[in-house]
Amino acid sequence: MTGQERKGWLIIATLFMAIFFVSGATTNCISIFLTPFMKHFGWNHAKVSLVPTAFALAMGLASPLIGYLLDRLEARIVVCAGAVAAAAGLLIASRSAAIGSMVGAYIAMGIGVGGATFIPASLVAANWFKDRRGLAVGVVVAGASASGITMPPLADYLVRNFGLSATFIALAAPIVVVVIPTVAMVVQTRPEGAARASIAAQVETLPGLEVGPALATGAFWRLALVQTLGMAGLGGTFFHLVPALIDAGYSPAHGALVMAAQAATSVAGFLAMGWLADRFSARRVLPCALAVLGSSLLMLLGARHSHFWAWWLAGFIAAFGLTAGCTSSLTPVVAVETLGLRRFGTLWGLIGLGSTVGVGGGPLLVGAVFDATASYTAAFELCAAMVFGAALAVAMISPAEGVEAIPASALRAVGH
Repeated sequence: MTGQERKGWLIIATLFMAIFFVSGATTNCISIFLTPFMKHFGWNHAKVSLVPTAFALAMGLASPLIGYLLDRLEARIVVCAGAVAAAAGLLIASRSAAIGSMVGAYIAMGIGVGGATFIPASLVAANWFKDRRGLAVGVVVAGASASGITMPPLADYLVRNFGLSATFIALAAPIVVVVIPTVAMVVQTRPEGAARASIAAQVETLPGLEVGPALATGAFWRLALVQTLGMAGLGGTFFHLVPALIDAGYSPAHGALVMAAQAATSVAGFLAMGWLADRFSARRVLPCALAVLGSSLLMLLGARHSHFWAWWLAGFIAAFGLTAGCTSSLTPVVAVETLGLRRFGTLWGLIGLGSTVGVGGGPLLVGAVFDATASYTAAFELCAAMVFGAALAVAMISPAEGVEAIPASALRAVGH
């Protein structure tokens, strides 16, 4: 292993840690907080769904700006700023007692997660690695799943024993103490050999389309549709998973354990999908992963209503865990394969708007359907249908004209 490769993996490890703590304290714990919010503040399902919706909308709407900044600034600046915003949101939440202030806190967290996690991590991983780009992206974004193993049970324990305020403060502490200083010291957007030029000048030498031509391609809009449908189905299920299990008769602690179990499974899923993407291309792997993800949502219904609930629950944990990260780990690689790297930061930020619509609207839609039907059945069936639609959409994606002509050696050279 060369010195550059060792440094690349150190950066990957640092970003993995940043995602672990930032995503773990925010995204992975939202489902844990929804039932306590309803019990403590008296909010119904529709009102409490404003929390994940505001979080997701803030994260997604910030994505284009984050992508724009990443094409012009060092990634460590963007990640540190995002971590500061996430920690500030957690501290605001610790003092919140009304829906307005809680929504405001989660808006800050959403902006922070957008700046500190998947967009910069995907960009840095793509720039530091050539032949193992899929694996590198898979490893770094697996930080979200790794945190899902420990953070939901920890948050559930803290809420039950110390209350909401202390829990939010405890979740903010490692971001301030560990994440921000470590990222500031270690993370670098591109290898040393390219550091003599400005970030903007480096981007001009990369293969791929400019923003205008990319926006005129079918590949860009299909990627946006994939993120919209896929994240709507995924987000609607993920954020309501623990309340749905509690509604079905599971205890809050058991719901948290299910969250942890699927997160543990998803670590292997991230690595497996990265490995497969490097060998068969992300464009071929992603439709299959989405089909399995959609099937897992139907298994969840069996875990709620069937006499064979244990088997259905085990199937859900395995299938959902292995594929829930496909839109985070595989879609960025599909974007590179179809649109190139030149304006990846900006384009991925714009594609993230589709994720915003999906993951923001999904939880709100599920909450509204539950309040209308007093059941999660129709809501989760709708989520499964949207994920299957995303699988069909991605199967229709092909490289944009001009990107096909870029030789593989040119894409691999980005790692130097």
